[in-house]
Amino acid sequence: MNNRTKMLVSAAVVVLVVAVIAVMLLQSPTGDLSGGTVLEITPDDPVIEVGQTVTLSVNSVYACNWESSNAGVSFVGETDGVKTVTVRGNDTSLTTIEARCGLLRSNKVYTNIRVNPAPLVQP
Repeated sequence: MNNRTKMLVSAAVVVLVVAVIAVMLLQSPTGDLSGGTVLEITPDDPVIEVGQTVTLSVNSVYACNWESSNAGVSFVGETDGVKTVTVRGNDTSLTTIEARCGLLRSNKVYTNIRVNPAPLVQP
């Protein structure tokens, strides 16, 4: 092989190695190469009443961005780049909360929050 061919083969090997590492990072449930635990949000599928709050946490090595599937709940405080959020029940609903974690925010984990009506206050 001449020098040009060796250089092209070396470059192809480097690109292949980088691509394999990138795919492993994107598919790993923890965003790392250690094969650690699967991402989880706690508490799992909480139930609250309208007006109440619940604090959700994720067991990610990296910070996460959080989103809600509807206006049945709202976030109290920061939702980008954090491992813990507080959620307030706005209206009776079943809302899915998503945390996207990892260096590329490609690892997703979900939980559902059921918001029940607040109890009626008897006079």
